[in-house]
Amino acid sequence: MLAPSVFSRPWKARPRAAVVAVVLLAACGPTVQNGTPQPPTIVHDFGTIPHGKAAQHDFVLDTHTLGGNWVALGVSADCTCSKSVLLLRAADGTERPITGQPFAEFAARPDEVLIVRTQIDSAQKEPADLGPIESKAVVVLQRVDAKDPYGRVQWPLLFRFRIDSPVQVKPFAVLDFGSVPRSRTPTSTTFLASDTPNRKVAFGPVHCDDPRITCRLEPDGERTRLLTTFSPKGSPLEPFRVLVTIDTDLPDGYRVQLAAVGSVIDDFEVLPMSTLSFRADLSKEQPRDRATSQYLVLTDHDAARPAEFTVVKFVDAAGRSALEHFETWFEPVPGDERGRRLFVRCLGGLREREFRGELVLAKDPSHGPFLTIQVVAFSLTPP
Repeated sequence: MLAPSVFSRPWKARPRAAVVAVVLLAACGPTVQNGTPQPPTIVHDFGTIPHGKAAQHDFVLDTHTLGGNWVALGVSADCTCSKSVLLLRAADGTERPITGQPFAEFAARPDEVLIVRTQIDSAQKEPADLGPIESKAVVVLQRVDAKDPYGRVQWPLLFRFRIDSPVQVKPFAVLDFGSVPRSRTPTSTTFLASDTPNRKVAFGPVHCDDPRITCRLEPDGERTRLLTTFSPKGSPLEPFRVLVTIDTDLPDGYRVQLAAVGSVIDDFEVLPMSTLSFRADLSKEQPRDRATSQYLVLTDHDAARPAEFTVVKFVDAAGRSALEHFETWFEPVPGDERGRRLFVRCLGGLREREFRGELVLAKDPSHGPFLTIQVVAFSLTPP
């Protein structure tokens, strides 16, 4: 549970100095710099938001203090859990939406103020005690009669909030699998427990719409162990983000929501890239000690296969064999039983000033799988 702070108290309970500071900040009119009004920052403290709940506040901007007719084009914030809409509110309380288009009809009338209705959805954050979090936002304004964007004004907003989660998720509130080769099925372990004094929480069942994710809950003393397994076989080689939801017996149907993230990679991994480029005198044999930096690191993550690679062919751009012009060999990577360094050395005999070709490797020369490496060599000799 979060400890009380000045940010988590109701507005009326905050220290008088803090109230005066915020009121004075909001009450100050805009300054003018190089002919452009500079509005003061408007501050709001949402206090403490229970995880899974949302809080809303209306920022009130009197655009008439800027002089002339201004229309709001939009609002942006650095907090991903916030969203805002723009409205114009009349003195009688009626409101009308605006579209963000720079038309005169969307400028505030004499009896209207601009409202930035901002909502913080704590469910978009990790289920953990967070804060105080301080986020910035800007409302972009433009004169109705403006012909270009250079005179636009940014009205800054600042809001703070804390999040109080009723559960503890340790050691991490995100199930980060990192890079997952297709042949692997990694399991992430995290622990769930109550964060409410004298209140034990029952967890389960677990829900996930992605069939690649399987979850299991196991009791572990006062905690509950969550085991999450990711099976990427056949998955596209791309990042993934999946939502795992765990039911609880807490009030209001509170559910723990955890993001399972990572990236599916091929079982063959080549670092730094699948192209080997170097310079040498292509007409002469390159000394072996000069080729020690001409290598790539190859890894086969599929433990069901041997770690070794076999050269199937080495050809130039026209498909002719280049084996008489280059030597290749492999060396183990210290501390990585699945990794191999692939070295390429020029043996000479080339008249061209540039060589481009491909080296094809395999586990089984007849059945594969195959790995293609691009090889580019440039001559050191002057033209």
